Amino acid sequence: MKSILNIIYNKIGPIATKIATQKHLLAIRDGLILLMPITIVASIFIIVGELPIQGYQSFMMNLFGEEAWGSFVWDVVYPATLGISAIIAVIGISYNFVVNEGIDGIPVTAISLASYFILLDGSEGFMNFCGAEGLFVAIITALIVSEIYIYFIKKDFVIHLPDSVPPTILRSFVALIPSVVTIFMFFFIRIGMTFTPYGTVHNMIQTILQQPLMNVSSTYLGTLLTSLANSILWTFGLHGDQIVGSVTAPIMTSNYLANVEAVKSGLLPQFINCDGFGAIFLNFGGTGSILGLILAMRFCCHSKTIKKISNIGLIPSLFNISEPIMFGLPIVLNPIMMIPFILTTFTVTSVAYGAFALNLVNKIIVSPPWTTPIFASGYLATGGDVRAIILQAVLLFTAFIIYLPFVKYVDKEYLAKENK
Repeated sequence: MKSILNIIYNKIGPIATKIATQKHLLAIRDGLILLMPITIVASIFIIVGELPIQGYQSFMMNLFGEEAWGSFVWDVVYPATLGISAIIAVIGISYNFVVNEGIDGIPVTAISLASYFILLDGSEGFMNFCGAEGLFVAIITALIVSEIYIYFIKKDFVIHLPDSVPPTILRSFVALIPSVVTIFMFFFIRIGMTFTPYGTVHNMIQTILQQPLMNVSSTYLGTLLTSLANSILWTFGLHGDQIVGSVTAPIMTSNYLANVEAVKSGLLPQFINCDGFGAIFLNFGGTGSILGLILAMRFCCHSKTIKKISNIGLIPSLFNISEPIMFGLPIVLNPIMMIPFILTTFTVTSVAYGAFALNLVNKIIVSPPWTTPIFASGYLATGGDVRAIILQAVLLFTAFIIYLPFVKYVDKEYLAKENK
């Protein structure tokens, strides 16, 4: 065990830490968080507009008119929220990237936005690439523009004005040279792409990068690898959600937006593993389906220590916060509890993925906050599918059964210590 720990701390630990703190991934993660408020707002409207209750729908159509009720979600709210997710990503990522370097982030957001718009081809539908279709180009654009802007600022290749000039004017002139260089560069990139088989940057990125990554990530193997990596890192005290999420966040966001776009177009959602799938169906109660463990601790264990830990961890776990149990039982660096923790992740992921793959449950089209309690989260995420509640109950029972014999063993150890 000590040799394994040494390998983790000396080899894997530093690599995982570098990934979690890598400046480009950090900017992407923090930048995409800017999407959270509009995603939640859009989800609320989708739930209200698409609630699958015929009596409710008939009443609302009679109240507002069939045309008005049928169009307010997809023709009004969606274009103004998820429909501009790529634009918001450009702003959020470029701003966070530059601010993390200690530089004023406002000018670079304007330059990034202008550069992204230059790449858009109006003949293919200007708004078509402001949402999910343009997310990867938005990320790449924000990173490139930010790097150029930081280079010019740090090398002091800027226009200097007297200190008496107002700060707002000074800021504009500081950004002038980086703006000219960057926008001209993106203009020539757009012209150059017309001589390729792809025609536009968006078509190229969509063909060779975005769509393949989205497809691979939503396979059973891709889903299993990401969920297992998350849990394994947690068992050694490393924040798996941050480390794995910093890499997978743009892909999961793209998958979710593609599902919503499919519903908007009257098609069936395609992607199983998307934003919200892990938190709602794999990690209820926290990473490793901790809520199942807490129920086993609370109702099947007898030591005062286990009871007290379960009391402390229950309320946070209902909102998918698992740290009290991770470090209180503990699971971290506990060779006994590591086994069911990993086994539960494997089993729950397999069962959940299988249920979605067999179309026993509607795929995710709403992204409720990750702190939404179990059962409510499944019902909301699938657009009001009651079968999602049943699936979560099955997954919770599965986690409970797997954890039970192991936590009973730990309970006996605690009892023995208490009796002494």
